[in-house]
Amino acid sequence: MRREPGFALALVLVALVLIGALTAGALFAALQELRGGRNRQAALNAAAAAEEGLLAVLGAWDTRTLNTLAAGDSSVRSGVAVGGGSYHVTATRLDESYFLLASEGRDATGAARQAVGAFAVLAVPEPDSLAALIVGSPPSAVLAALADGADAAPDGWSCPPSLGLVPGVAVGAAASDSVFFAAVAALAQRGAAGVDSLSAAFAPGDLTLDGGRHSGLLVVGGDLFITGGAEVIGTVVVRGRLGFLGMGGRLTGLVLAASAVLLPGASPPAPAIRFSRCAAGMPGPWSCTATHWPRVSA
Repeated sequence: MRREPGFALALVLVALVLIGALTAGALFAALQELRGGRNRQAALNAAAAAEEGLLAVLGAWDTRTLNTLAAGDSSVRSGVAVGGGSYHVTATRLDESYFLLASEGRDATGAARQAVGAFAVLAVPEPDSLAALIVGSPPSAVLAALADGADAAPDGWSCPPSLGLVPGVAVGAAASDSVFFAAVAALAQRGAAGVDSLSAAFAPGDLTLDGGRHSGLLVVGGDLFITGGAEVIGTVVVRGRLGFLGMGGRLTGLVLAASAVLLPGASPPAPAIRFSRCAAGMPGPWSCTATHWPRVSA
């Protein structure tokens, strides 16, 4: 049999070319997989940063800034994420109760971005107990006897079915709680609609109501004195003392105060404080919960 010169060399060269091609293909696939893994990791880091920004805003709700925004206005918060990335959160007030939160997160290199969002709803932190008068310390027996816990609609109001009977007086620290008071004070300072679209008012110091009829949400940063037959229908939150002077007056709805007293010579009508779920506008809209909408890649 005759041998062809160089035939073995040609076979070796072909084999080397095939092996080289396979090696190059494997290397290319490995590099692509590595790049894809890095991109996925960067996207995950960016998404984690965006979620962290959202939780940072919801977990430390800025009542002074956010609760005082007008509808359509926005507030921005930025920060550094735990993993080294960053977040940028825009909170936009949609109406009296709803906020839109949009959070954009970036990884540490800035190569990847992810966005998440949520609708936040304000809801009132409810007192531990429910009564016509909720105070930080028990009032005198005479004043306690003037608080009526029978749920009743104010004259001329069309209200849902009665809750029945609640205590006339309950001891609770809601009016003195800084988070609760800051929330209701911020709402009142905006002059937002109160009970049944009636007014909301805030007095930073002491306030005396001498006669007249007042309806809605009233928040007082000091002491509140009732005299001259003044009538208040709605929710009253008093950071300090609630006092009745002279002929006093009547509060219908829900009253929260640090303390309540009958001052010397006071002779308010009975009941001086009357519970009304309808007048109090329960439930109300002040603490924050959130509903997420889907993550968006960028």
